[in-house]
Amino acid sequence: PQHAGGLAERGRLELSEGHLQQAERDLRKAAELSPSERDILYQLVLCLRRGGEDSEAEATDRRRLALEDDLDRLGKVTLAIAASPRGAELRRQAGEICLRHGRVTDGLNWLQSALREDPQHAATHRLLAEHYQRVGRLELARRHELLGGVAPGATRRKDGS
Repeated sequence: PQHAGGLAERGRLELSEGHLQQAERDLRKAAELSPSERDILYQLVLCLRRGGEDSEAEATDRRRLALEDDLDRLGKVTLAIAASPRGAELRRQAGEICLRHGRVTDGLNWLQSALREDPQHAATHRLLAEHYQRVGRLELARRHELLGGVAPGATRRKDGS
C-alpha cells in the first residue's frame, strides 16, 4: 500500500480493464508517494480523461509537463557541471529542482556541494533556509538566513509558521 511502483502498476492494470475508480485511487496514491515520476502522472492524466474529469486532467498534465521541463533542465545543468565542475550556482539550481520535486536527499546533496564550492553563496543559503523552515528545522533555517543575508524569520511560510 505504500509502494509507488506497485500502486502505479496496479493502477495501470485497473485502467486497462476499465476500472476507473480503482485505477484513479491507486494512481493518485502512487503520484503522492512518488511525485517526480512522469509516467505515473501520465497514467493519472489518462485515467482522469477517461473518467470525464477534464479540468483535473489538464491541471495534472500541466504538472507533468512542468516536471518534464524541470527534469530536462536538471539534465542540462548536470552536464554543465560536468563540463565546468567549479562554481556554486549550477549546483544550487540542481538542488532547487530536486527539492521542488520531492527528491530531498539529492537536493540537499547538491546544495551542500554548492557550499563546498562557495561557502558564502547567498542564494544557496536562502534556499536552504526556506527548506529548513518548511520542514520545521528552525535553528538550521535561522543559520542559513543569516548566512544568506536574509532577515531572521523572513523565510517563514505564508501560514505564519
